[in-house]
Amino acid sequence: MQAALPGMLAAGWGRIVNVTSMVTLGTPERTSYGGAKAALDACSRRT
Repeated sequence: MQAALPGMLAAGWGRIVNVTSMVTLGTPERTSYGGAKAALDACSRRT
């Protein structure tokens, strides 16, 4: 995202699509996977 942002701002538009999962809401035995997806959610601003 940091690498793409300057070009998108210069162009005046752009989209970044992050794919996460409902596992971020909590699923047994999926702690590492859920944590990684939750971090992606946290690092992305939603509009």
